[in-house]
Formats: sequence, C-alpha cells, structure tokens
Amino acid sequence: MGQESYILSRSEDETIRLSSQGRLSFKIPFLTVNLNFTQEVMLDSQLSPLSVLVDLHGPLGIGSRRMEAQVDGDQMVISSRGKTAQRRIKPEYTFILAMFSSYALIPLVFQDRAEDGRASFTVLAWGGPPAGGKDGDGSDPSESFPAEVALQGTATVVVDSEKLEVDRYRVITPTGENTLLAKGQEFIAFQGQGEQGRFSIYRSDYFPRGFELVGASALP
Repeated sequence: MGQESYILSRSEDETIRLSSQGRLSFKIPFLTVNLNFTQEVMLDSQLSPLSVLVDLHGPLGIGSRRMEAQVDGDQMVISSRGKTAQRRIKPEYTFILAMFSSYALIPLVFQDRAEDGRASFTVLAWGGPPAGGKDGDGSDPSESFPAEVALQGTATVVVDSEKLEVDRYRVITPTGENTLLAKGQEFIAFQGQGEQGRFSIYRSDYFPRGFELVGASALP
C-alpha cells in the first residue's frame, strides 16, 4: 500500500506540525503506479486545524495533485486543481485525515478532547473520493464523516519476541469499527476497516516484520 516517514513536533507557541514524505501504490489496468508525496498538517495550541497541504507526484503526471487549505475562524479555504472552494467547519470538532501519518495525531487530540473516555469528531478525509470532491469538479478534495474514539483499556503486542503493553482505542466510522494502539500520546499502530476491506498502518521502527496482538487483546 505504501510507506511514509514523518515528524511530529510542537513549537514554543504550542502549535503542532506534522510533516511527512513517502510513497503509495495503486493499480490501474496493466500497470502499478507509484506516487511520491509530501504532507504538512498544522494545528493550533487548542489542536484545531490551521492548514493542510498534500502534494502528490506520479509518473507522467498520473495521480499527480496538489491540495491545500487554510482555516480562518470557521471557514476553510481550499485550493485544488487550480480552483478554490470554501467549506464551513467547526474547528474544535474537526480532524484532518490526510496521509497515513495523520493517524499519529489521534492519541494527541483524544487526550485533549476526551470526556468520560470518549471523543467525537467530524473527520475531513483529505483527498476524498477518486472522482475528486463533493462538488464533482475537484475544487474541494475532501469528504467528511463522523467518528467516535473511545479508550478500551490496554492490549499486548509482540515486538521481537518481547511483549509491549499499549493503550487500545476503538475508532468507529461509517465503514466499521477500527482499532488504534498507542503509548500515551505516541502512535503505535492502527487496524481499520475501509471500503476495500481491512488494512493496517504501523510503526516499522517498532514492528519491522509487522505486528500482532496476543490473547484476549486480539483485534476483532
């Protein structure tokens, strides 16, 4: 599916910056296309979105696209494919889901927003459907859906024959129930249910050969 290297940092003014670069692959008839990408997501000190940029480059322009947005109050101004669109959002309830590393923001935002072990968001899935946006002309590349995150206790994972205790979260979206693993605010792994089946995202520095949960902690 792909791989990505990311840096998650906090500045002196408490602004959060997620920057990354990587590669993803997809198939078209008779060909596998590899896309190189860069990403930058900025959050303010209250963990509300400030901006997002995703830049994809494919061979001969296949799949190439630059998508960016700036947030001012409750207005998100979006630029994509030479067009501009506006979307009204509630910044304090909005979560930007762009490339794989976006999942690393969930534990951070959850710990700030959760009440009674739960937090609800409106997710903006940046990139949207293949056709290119809710308005069909590609000016808005995002689609939105509700999500609920709940802390489910702990789980045990195996790392090079050693057991590691991690926090386990249930993430519920319209496509199904998903599981995220973290240690405090540090992302570890995510196993989700998408329109094309189950998929896994995990830290290769922890799991160079993949990961598994053991015993009663196994994923559903």
